Amino acid sequence: MTGRPLTDGTVVPSADHLDRVTGAAVYAADVPCPGALHAALVRSTQAHARVVSVDTSEAEKLPGVHTVLTGASTGARRFGRFTADYPVLAVDRVLFAGQPIAAVAATDRRTALRAAALVNVTYEPLPAVTDPAEAPAEGAVVLHPGYDGYTNRVPGRPAPNVQGSGSLSSGDASAALGECDLVVTHTYTWDRSHSAPLEPHTCLVDATGPLVHVWAAHKEPFKLRRDLAAIGGRDESTIVIHPVKIGGDFGAKGSPFVEGPCLLLSEATGRPVRAALPFAEELAATGARHGGSVELRAGLRDGRLHAHQGRITLDGGAFAALKPMPTGVLPLLGFAVGAYDVPHVEETTLGVYTNNVPGGHVRSPGEFQLAFAAESHIDELAAELGVDPLEFRREHAAHAETAGIVDRLARASASWETGECDGLLLGVGHSVFHRGPGPGESTVRLRATTGGVLLDVGVPDQGAGSYELFRRIVSDRLGVPVDQVVVTGAGTDAGLTDAGAGASRVTVVVGRATAAACGELLAALEVAQPPDDPGWLGPLTAARGEVTVSATAGVSRQEFRTLRAGLGGLAVQAAVDPDTGVTRVLRAHLVADIGPVLNPPAVRGQFEGGFVFGLSQTFYERLITDGDGAIVTTGLDSYKLAGHCDIPPLEIELVESADDPRDFSAITAVGELANLGVPGAVANAVTRATGGRVRHLPLTAERVLAALTATRDSAHTAS
Repeated sequence: MTGRPLTDGTVVPSADHLDRVTGAAVYAADVPCPGALHAALVRSTQAHARVVSVDTSEAEKLPGVHTVLTGASTGARRFGRFTADYPVLAVDRVLFAGQPIAAVAATDRRTALRAAALVNVTYEPLPAVTDPAEAPAEGAVVLHPGYDGYTNRVPGRPAPNVQGSGSLSSGDASAALGECDLVVTHTYTWDRSHSAPLEPHTCLVDATGPLVHVWAAHKEPFKLRRDLAAIGGRDESTIVIHPVKIGGDFGAKGSPFVEGPCLLLSEATGRPVRAALPFAEELAATGARHGGSVELRAGLRDGRLHAHQGRITLDGGAFAALKPMPTGVLPLLGFAVGAYDVPHVEETTLGVYTNNVPGGHVRSPGEFQLAFAAESHIDELAAELGVDPLEFRREHAAHAETAGIVDRLARASASWETGECDGLLLGVGHSVFHRGPGPGESTVRLRATTGGVLLDVGVPDQGAGSYELFRRIVSDRLGVPVDQVVVTGAGTDAGLTDAGAGASRVTVVVGRATAAACGELLAALEVAQPPDDPGWLGPLTAARGEVTVSATAGVSRQEFRTLRAGLGGLAVQAAVDPDTGVTRVLRAHLVADIGPVLNPPAVRGQFEGGFVFGLSQTFYERLITDGDGAIVTTGLDSYKLAGHCDIPPLEIELVESADDPRDFSAITAVGELANLGVPGAVANAVTRATGGRVRHLPLTAERVLAALTATRDSAHTAS
């Protein structure tokens, strides 16, 4: 196979690009609704406490306040993807600082916020568990004494506060480690971080009539409908989710953090209610990237990887509601060594309840952390053997494609400088990684008219440009100009279905449904193959009238296990200031094997955006607590994000593929691929530059300097 740069190719302007860049696009906050009230939430200041009383009297006296709801007035209303344990409003106990206790509806946002500040909550503090390592220990405070979370579905309680668990075994790793002549063990840890979309959670809910109408910054409208039906005790058919633009997601917008309270407030007041979270609440009280740790143990025999063990502990936070899997943990098993040939593998994952903000979805929810640990560990193994880390990867590659990725990285970075230069320490690091699309199902509707083709989809475009991809699929399958194809996001009342924009599934799942609908349309028109004439549909539909078809397709959970994963490799050159530990990436080269490319501009955009996202989370992003579980990061001014000056030149190289672009089994994910490789490659570059190893994300200047200082002290002592 050959390699080529990823160029822009033929750029067809997105149908809504002007609306987005000029401000004409309608987001949830822009939906007009005269007379709508504004909501604000009262949040716990305690990590774990009994709620003795909630005094709303002063808030209710404030002019403009229409109602103040508490858990006592609404009763227990909970939501959750697989485990519905997250209360809309706390009833008798709070389990993390930031948990909603009361909800206010007022004539304007400022009044609502003032009223929320007047609500007086009396607490009886309870012992808090904020360290995930202590949560499952014998004698630990049990945070959910009435149930075991996920473990209530299996006999017994393996340990206190278990949110979920999983295991993977291939061969006999324990026995194989005893056969090894070298066993290397390291533990890698990471802080909580956030998706940090520029648009916070925002919604408008109108429950004043027989149907509840919702406009929300939510990437999974059909799941939102299910959640609101459960919260309101309603039939799903009485709730309509209307499509709006979404101003960034990165995993954040899949739970009813504001929609649930607004539904209850609208029902109580008989008025529409809207809400937009302040950024301080967005960061401190919605879903965070799971904090945690992994212990990796590798056994080598005659210089070859012979056995691998992994022990993953995830801080699941106060509730399991946000977990993407019914097991209650993230789907990480096998990921650490998925690119390599290891005969004996044994891994466990443990998710635990703590009194921290619930763990949720952030771009590659757990793979990001595991890729950092695994690729750091590979370099450390190579160092123990005194061999080149790229050669070590090549020799242990599980597939020829992975070895090819390594070869390309070696060629791309062969001339990059290392050592000291102009007072800075230069190092080159590499990583290899993989990511496949998630399962799901979608139904689309396709209409042929005299003026073109209309495609209705149930998935929102959260900013990834997926609608442009669907336009291209329809244009290709029907042989019509792309500017004659219109893609529209439909509400949940349109008779469609969709799994939502997540898990990098949209291209594969909705793309399959779109391609199937094109086949159905050709069959309905009795056309075996589209004619070469690009205007062929017009005369045919003029004679026969408008033709409408629908199709459902997707990826089952069984097929999901066999889907092709996208492969990636990253080389970076980093410069470290030896006096401060400040580190910058000077250049980067990304190699990707993702099968056929349907929309080159979108692929490049996803790779560039994913790389910058990974760079930001590698160096800067973390949610800082006060030591008692409360997050003190107050907004995007204190939640450090990478800026323009942090972004280095990025070369993107695609592995040429002979795969048929019409074969969706050959198409894989790109949205959560590029960011995976950044932390491991950067950590390895830092070690190459300084001799020190940082095993904790993010790689802050303080941590890099500490590692460098430790290396200097060790060298001084040895001398």
